[in-house]
Amino acid sequence: MFNMINFNYFLNIQEDTAMKQDKNSSIDTPLKNRLDWVTTIIPFVTILALCSLFMIFPDASSQVLGSVRFSWETSLEAIICSLDWAP
Repeated sequence: MFNMINFNYFLNIQEDTAMKQDKNSSIDTPLKNRLDWVTTIIPFVTILALCSLFMIFPDASSQVLGSVRFSWETSLEAIICSLDWAP
């Protein structure tokens, strides 16, 4: 009985969420009101800043990319070795 009540509560939450999403994605609503500007602008500005810094300081950018590549390589090797997937 208790599980059925929780399941019904979960279904009601899902229906409410679906109804809210339908209101936000209506064709009558302009696109500028449907976008989440924070999650759109922050990554865009960050990528533009990184690209401009890499163009302004090419030598430093190659060093940064080399260190990032090295750290990814070592962490992936550690994961693969810990999972025994190594050939």
